[in-house]
Amino acid sequence: MVFLKNRFTLISPGSSAGLSLSKASDILFGILIVSVVSISSSPAAGSPAYPFPQHTVYAPNTIRPNHRSQAQLDDDVRTFYDYWKENYLINAGISPEGNPLYRVAFGATLPDRNRTVSEGQGYGMVIVATMAGYEAQAQLIFDGLWEFSRTHPS
Repeated sequence: MVFLKNRFTLISPGSSAGLSLSKASDILFGILIVSVVSISSSPAAGSPAYPFPQHTVYAPNTIRPNHRSQAQLDDDVRTFYDYWKENYLINAGISPEGNPLYRVAFGATLPDRNRTVSEGQGYGMVIVATMAGYEAQAQLIFDGLWEFSRTHPS
């Protein structure tokens, strides 16, 4: 597991960090941890456990677009990810340790572009982790989103 490898102890019950799962943001991060841990394996260092695209096999009779090929659907996801990254992922400076920080804007235009909410940070981490394999900087962005959320709690 690449994503959250060194962060699980930060929010696990009884951790020395002492975070409480009573906050909505901590619950979201707890769900994120369980989701990622439950589907992850131990790939080589630096490579995502499940790089995009994953091509999950869905249950019979699942409703899926039938007018586009799998390659077109994958391209649609890549295109929308690039749009999301350009319009909503904000470089938020550098941490005191010299790490880049990122935040997810609440909206693409002002005044919402200047706002960030914890749910956006959580969804941003899920999006970036999902796109690992396509996004060369996925680990760096994920870590920057995580560090921003920890230094700017709700």
